[in-house]
Amino acid sequence: MAQRWERVPLRYIASVQNGFAFSSKHFNHENGMPLIRIRDVRRDYTQNLYSGEYDSEYVIAKGDLLIGMDGDFHAALWSGPDGLLNQRVCRILRETEFYSFRFLFLVLQPYLNAVNAETSSVTVKHLSSRTVAEIPLPLPPLNEQKRIVGKIEGLFGDLDDGEESLRRARRKLGVYRQSLLKQAFEGKLTEAWRNNNPDQLEDPKHLLQRIQHERIARYEESLRIWEVALDNWKTDGENTKRPPNPKRPTTGLSISDEDAAELPSLPNEWSWCVLATICDFLNGDRGKNYPNRNEYVAKGIPWINTGHIQPDGSLSPDRMHYITRKKFDSLSGGRIQKGDLVYCLRGATFGKTAFVKPYIEGAIASSLMIIRPVIPDSSEMIYRFLLSPLGKSQLKRFDNGSAQPNLSAVSVGLYQFPLCSLPEQKEIVRLLDEQFTVIAQNESEIDAALKGSEALRQSILKKAFSGRLVPQDPNDEPAGVLLERIRAERKVKSEMGKVKKKPTRKLARKRK
Repeated sequence: MAQRWERVPLRYIASVQNGFAFSSKHFNHENGMPLIRIRDVRRDYTQNLYSGEYDSEYVIAKGDLLIGMDGDFHAALWSGPDGLLNQRVCRILRETEFYSFRFLFLVLQPYLNAVNAETSSVTVKHLSSRTVAEIPLPLPPLNEQKRIVGKIEGLFGDLDDGEESLRRARRKLGVYRQSLLKQAFEGKLTEAWRNNNPDQLEDPKHLLQRIQHERIARYEESLRIWEVALDNWKTDGENTKRPPNPKRPTTGLSISDEDAAELPSLPNEWSWCVLATICDFLNGDRGKNYPNRNEYVAKGIPWINTGHIQPDGSLSPDRMHYITRKKFDSLSGGRIQKGDLVYCLRGATFGKTAFVKPYIEGAIASSLMIIRPVIPDSSEMIYRFLLSPLGKSQLKRFDNGSAQPNLSAVSVGLYQFPLCSLPEQKEIVRLLDEQFTVIAQNESEIDAALKGSEALRQSILKKAFSGRLVPQDPNDEPAGVLLERIRAERKVKSEMGKVKKKPTRKLARKRK
């Protein structure tokens, strides 16, 4: 800190107002006052509204300084409409003209970061209003505070412009990725390839017939194995679990003439089909043997749920849960095998999908479904279809949920899929991966630039609050004199009984 500066505890220049524990029975999404919770502090909107009565003391206005008191301890100026200060969010109310409000806002976050770094917690970190009140803020001369604020905001303005340009570029890459997927499943991406490789184009009708023959052959083999297992079970009596009947393959499904009339045109070498004609679907076990958290083990067989699905289509091994062999054997379904895809059927993450690789054994939670292509070589194509605009549009078409999004294996089986020959599928995957690699590299460079910009912000703040960002003016009123003014002001207010106090629970119960 600069030699001509002083330090002042935050409570000398501001009061800390804690939020109120509003009753959750009045939370809703349709009417009432916006309820500002921790997750909303850095937004301009809230996820919940509050329809109950409240004390006006807890009404937050645009521009108020808020701090989230759990998690990462973020400070922000509220930019949304008037709202209510919920528990675990506090408002900082400046009480002197001798400390710049903008300077206070800018200086707070670095100190909160330091508090966060020193706070130990097994789960979520918690911040107290007393800790906030005792933060030892730097106190430069008042004119220097204003010069620092002006310099920071000028530099931050340039960084904001640069970061917004980077974010626009990143959004364009996302749009380009979806455009490539759209072209891929319209047949446009491989138009030149088809012209150059007519000998590799298999009639989709022949391919569908081949898939059905393969499916019937598999069923007949599983039926033979089941009959042997059933005979063994009958011999062993009740000492073993009865083997489940093999599921008869789905046949006879097709796209109706009415639906076909609304579908976009495809190349002559392609054909529309429903996903159930080329894939099998397996639901997770929902029976009495469904494992709970207490039955997870450190090592064992993977138990896959939606939280393990990563944005790149992989399953996170670091976060994977495991169950014992005995628990796995007790399940009635939902067992994965090499080449499968898992697909989320419900909740906020419905529609997320991933390959089961590198796992060759495991089971899925009931919120997931296994998509098993009859021809394993099609799994890469089907995965990209589910990511495409066409695949995502099927989510809305077949979502049968009410309170939360919800799908069924039957509805996913009716997804309309543009089928082409296996060699062309392989070429589509190759071209997409080639372009996606370039996109990912560009996104990585943008992310690195954004991180560099954030590091520069922190460097600017560090210089600013150590007195090295702007020159000091010997004509400024010394910070020591300013500190005495603040103390005198506090003493007068205290004697006059005008020091603002934190709202109490008793005050909060007074209703309008």
